[in-house]
Amino acid sequence: MAVVIKDSCGAIIDHSDFKISVSTSINQDQFSSHLFVNYKIKKELFEVYTPFYMESQAQRILRESLKDSELSHSQTAQSVEKETSAQKKRRKKKPPHLSDEDEKVSELIERVSTSLISKATEHSIFITSRNCFLQTHDNNKASKLSAKNLGCGELFQEMEGNAEINGKLVTLNEKFSKNSHRSSLFIHNLIENSGQVGIKIGIENDTFLIPASSRFLMSSFSKLVSGLYKFLTVPCGYDLVVIDPPWYNKSVKRKKSYCTFDESELCSLPLHSLTKTGSLICLWVTNNERILSYVKDVVLPTWNVQWISDWYWMKVTKCGEPVCDIRSPHKKTYERLVIGQMMDRSHHVDECSNDIGCSQHVSVESDIQKTMTEHTEANNLKGTQYEMKSSIPKDFVLISVPCSLHSKKPFLSDVLSPYLPSHPKCLEMFARNLTSGWTSWGNEVLRHQHIDYYEKVS
Repeated sequence: MAVVIKDSCGAIIDHSDFKISVSTSINQDQFSSHLFVNYKIKKELFEVYTPFYMESQAQRILRESLKDSELSHSQTAQSVEKETSAQKKRRKKKPPHLSDEDEKVSELIERVSTSLISKATEHSIFITSRNCFLQTHDNNKASKLSAKNLGCGELFQEMEGNAEINGKLVTLNEKFSKNSHRSSLFIHNLIENSGQVGIKIGIENDTFLIPASSRFLMSSFSKLVSGLYKFLTVPCGYDLVVIDPPWYNKSVKRKKSYCTFDESELCSLPLHSLTKTGSLICLWVTNNERILSYVKDVVLPTWNVQWISDWYWMKVTKCGEPVCDIRSPHKKTYERLVIGQMMDRSHHVDECSNDIGCSQHVSVESDIQKTMTEHTEANNLKGTQYEMKSSIPKDFVLISVPCSLHSKKPFLSDVLSPYLPSHPKCLEMFARNLTSGWTSWGNEVLRHQHIDYYEKVS
């Protein structure tokens, strides 16, 4: 991810330039050599030229635009907003007002984005609205089709329930790229690519790209909190933990895009065993006010985390327009990132919720148990906290063109680096992709690493 433009209130970021360099062995004339192949996430996944419309809305806009292709963009924009008589009849009630909180956030995002997008347009980071409008009338078809690639489907969910808990440390190397492997090897084991280049591996009939210097653990949430979290521990704890829970909402229920869980289960996440005093905790939160209140009033105190700031990720088109009406009371053009800091853990008491079967702890008898024990003991040492190099700004706004893969968030490494120590240890939880230099956990942590979503580049 690249920070394109930044000021004290926000930043425009680009997470479409994510690349993985993979080493491939070539045998010629009894000599072996290595060829490096670069893969980049498909550009079509970011080809969002127009706001998110229902198909009927897009067709109406197309009909209006075809009436006079010589209209100026401002005239065209006015014409496409005209409602048909049928629509006026259906809309008898006034739209609901924004809550005080939504109004405050909308004003903030509008103010910050107007300034940053104006600067970006001057540097040709966004294309002009006129060219953008004329370029496509297909309602972002290329982006939607690219996101519909099957990928790995439900490969790992089908295997997870029957997989044994072996507790192995599996170190990937070039040999792994030469054969296909059973999916059970990649469940309930800590998988590590400690090399300086990525590795392409076959799992069953699918192919995945594993970034350099990355680790991951794949399991269900209940298995994690019952003991598998011990596989993730590192000496002195992580400096940064990013958490993206599968929150319940009506859109997810309608699309059946992933399994959700009850927000109360978050309290059982054993962050005290994975972090240290001063660690940054970043939690992606739905815009539901009830859930937001629950996170700040219940979840953070249970974790012994002190709230610092709320950041907002605003999604825009390649023209710099919001993907949705910024003041819509329903579908929002932004997502919220709640940022907190782990407080002194000397007064924290380990607890375990019986609601998720924590009384039945997983036995971690493995070839890495000794290492895990040493790491856990190291986490309890005092004097391991760090002071941030600079204070985290309040109400910071991130702006980017979103990826059309469901629930794919922008990488936060670059934008958070000013507030972290050099060479930070970072963990992502409920991850659906891997990041070089990070450890990742989730029940479908390889989903967005499927080769269907990448293309070779020179």
